[in-house]
Amino acid sequence: MESLKDTMTRLVPMDEEHYQPSLLSLQGLPSSAALSTLLSDLEQRIEHEEHWRRRSYLLADVALCERRLTLALQRDRIQATRPADCWCLGTGGRRIMTVDIGAPLSEVVWLETCGCEDGQREAIRRDTLIPEARAKANEVMRVGKWSHTGIPLRLQGCRLWTWPTASKRLDGAEMLGARQDWSVYIWGPTGRGKTGLAIGYAWEYLQRFAPPTIRFVDAPALFASLRATYNRQGESEDAIINLYARCGLLILDDLGAEQVKDTTWLEDRLYQIVGHRHANMLPTVITSNVGLDELAGRIGERNGWRIAEMVGTGNVLNLTGCHNLREEP
Repeated sequence: MESLKDTMTRLVPMDEEHYQPSLLSLQGLPSSAALSTLLSDLEQRIEHEEHWRRRSYLLADVALCERRLTLALQRDRIQATRPADCWCLGTGGRRIMTVDIGAPLSEVVWLETCGCEDGQREAIRRDTLIPEARAKANEVMRVGKWSHTGIPLRLQGCRLWTWPTASKRLDGAEMLGARQDWSVYIWGPTGRGKTGLAIGYAWEYLQRFAPPTIRFVDAPALFASLRATYNRQGESEDAIINLYARCGLLILDDLGAEQVKDTTWLEDRLYQIVGHRHANMLPTVITSNVGLDELAGRIGERNGWRIAEMVGTGNVLNLTGCHNLREEP
């Protein structure tokens, strides 16, 4: 029987010269009995119509009805060769959808499939292609999000399975579990791979939960950008704070390393970010050179307490005993 590709390439106007109908067009025709009744009615009206213009319109309608009746009878002959429960005439289905399987390629599938053997085969094909296309689209979306996170280009390829001291890491799947409000605190001396590990956890989170936005920011750079808003036009302090306070997933790198004279100013700005994320249970990955107790002395008790509650006791990772990656093994 006619393939779906053949059906798609033979969709031509019904009044085209030398018309060869597609099976898809035959499916949509009225029944031959209904067309026969309509044709008989038109012929009777012509017999009693005296006005030449209305008569010409009726003659055109008769010609069109005759062509459609011929096609309907052709459809009935095909239908007579099909199984009793088949309505597709061998095409497998109706209602076409285009499935993108990767530029520049695409496939067409039936949204509605027949119960016959041809329809079952098309249903399997559709149910295979659509999930594959969705998976590819999701991957494109994730990669697109990842490239706009602010993560340094050198570190965008960091993954849990490529982290140098993998034996010391928490298992990504076990840590994430089924919780979308997951947060983690990674700390230890310089050179232990904290930033790469944080990015690896963020990638795992992206694969599992696909947050709407992901942002990476180095804490000293964050506070520097906030101070810079006082001396120039452009992005406001509130806009910068909201960017990191409201994003779907935040990677806050090197917290506690910033050097500021006015600690009250630092605590207040940080609280606007941390406080909002804590209150709304937004996932956050934080790295630092110091543990949570010492961190609270640098960023304020209220910030330290909220971070501790966000990460809990199970998601604090101490890399102090890990090898310094900046030194030879």
